[in-house]
Amino acid sequence: MRDIDRVQVLLQSKELADQRLQLIEYEQRLRSGFLSNQDRNYIRALHAWHIARTGTEIAKPDAENTTADTAEVATIADLRARIVALEGELQRAHREVQELERRIERSQDRQDHRADKDIGPADASGGDDRFQQARRRFAQMYHPDNNAGDGIEKLIRAEIFKEFWKELEDIERG
Repeated sequence: MRDIDRVQVLLQSKELADQRLQLIEYEQRLRSGFLSNQDRNYIRALHAWHIARTGTEIAKPDAENTTADTAEVATIADLRARIVALEGELQRAHREVQELERRIERSQDRQDHRADKDIGPADASGGDDRFQQARRRFAQMYHPDNNAGDGIEKLIRAEIFKEFWKELEDIERG
C-alpha cells in the first residue's frame, strides 16, 4: 500500500480526528514529494496501529455521517488548493525580497564607491588623515632641512615654515 493511501485511510478515521491537520499536511507533502523518511515511517506506524485497533484497513462511514464527510472532503480540498496558492504567493514574495535585498546591496555599493571617490584614498579612514597628509606635504615643501634654494629664498621658506607650522600645531590641538 502506498503512503498516500495510508494517509487517506487515516484521514477517514474518527479516532485520529485531532491529528487531521497534521495528516492533511503529510498528504500535501507526499503529493509534492517532500516528505522525510522519518515522517513516512510515522505514517506507516500510525496506519499499522489504526489497523490493529479497528481491524479494518478502510474506515467505513456511517450512513448519517456520509453527507458531513462529503462536505468535509470538499472543505479539505478547498483548503489544500488555498495552501498551494499561498505557497506560490509566499515563494513569489520571497523572490521579491531577495531581489530587493540585492538592489539595496548594489545601491549601498554604489554609494560607498561614490564616497570613496569624494573622500579620496588619503581620507578613506577619516578627515584627520587629510589634515596629516597636508601637514606632511607642507613640511616637505618648506622645512628648512629640505630647502634646496639658496640665500634669501631659503630664509623666506624657513620663516614661512615657522609661522605656518605653529598654526598647524594649534589646529591639530583643537
